[in-house]
Order: sequence, then C-alpha cells, then structure tokens
Amino acid sequence: MGNTGKYTFERSFFWYSFFFMMIRTFSSLLCASKVNESAKETETLIRLIPSAKWNSDLQRLNDTIKSNTIGLSGRRFFFVTKTFILAMIGTVVKYELVLLDEVNNYGGLPDVCHYLK
Repeated sequence: MGNTGKYTFERSFFWYSFFFMMIRTFSSLLCASKVNESAKETETLIRLIPSAKWNSDLQRLNDTIKSNTIGLSGRRFFFVTKTFILAMIGTVVKYELVLLDEVNNYGGLPDVCHYLK
C-alpha cells in the first residue's frame, strides 16, 4: 500500500507541475502579446483626433506606431504577438505528434516515461 501511495503522489505531482507550468507560460505569453495590441489600439485612438488638432509630435507618434512593430521581442528576431503564440503552439503540437508516431513505430515508451503510462 505504501508504494502505491507514493506512486500516486508522484504521478499527481508530475501532472500538477506540468499543467501549472503550461498555464503560467501561456498566461505570460498572452500578457506579453498585450503590448502589441495596446500599440494598435493607440493608433486607432490617434485617428479619432480631428486633423485640425494635429501637430508635429502627434504626426511623428502616428508614423512611429504605423511603421514599427511595437512589442516584446527576442533581440528583434521575433515579436510576441497572438499570431506568433498560435504558430509556436502549432509547431510544438506538430512536433509532439511526430514524436509520438516515432515512439509507436519504435515499440513503445521507454521505462523513463513511466508517468505517461
């Protein structure tokens, strides 16, 4: 009985930690993508200002928002947006499906993956 309880605790801790990490990562990415969405909302608000009230600073701000991608980036190699998040999730899911197909062709899971059995 003691060994079964330990196994149940380890398994539940594994899945709790896994889902907690996934939720935390996903919520952090969504918060980071809000930076880009807020910049787009600012452009919409600037366009609501009548042209008679525009000055050079407002024009410069509008040009900067339109011409640059504003958001959190990875050394300007990528910008965290909702489109990027969906593409990244799609790539990970596709990789996992290919990996599971290879595991099934190999003959099953090795003993290291006992949590997934």
